[in-house]
Amino acid sequence: MANLDVIKDYFLRTVLEESDNFKALSEEEKEKSLKQMAKLSEEKQRDLCKFFVSQEKDNLPGKLFMRFVNKVSNSLTALGNVAEKDKGIIKKYREGRNHASEGKI
Repeated sequence: MANLDVIKDYFLRTVLEESDNFKALSEEEKEKSLKQMAKLSEEKQRDLCKFFVSQEKDNLPGKLFMRFVNKVSNSLTALGNVAEKDKGIIKKYREGRNHASEGKI
């Protein structure tokens, strides 16, 4: 897979990762296109991004939306896991504190 790190604009990188037209290109064509895109300013890259989205308006917005939903879902899952661990730590702390205060009385 071509290295998309040369693209300055994050959204353009994301669009290229999801674009069926870009994926269909050969590795040589991808590299050549990426070299040309890397020379563009960030503003021009944003304009190019709009062009890609307009060319694949039937399925690309849906793919980008699903990518966003998956990231949100993964973040919520991770936050839920952290919250459960935090609850366990707080519970152990409170139990230890209760035992310590009972021993002093």
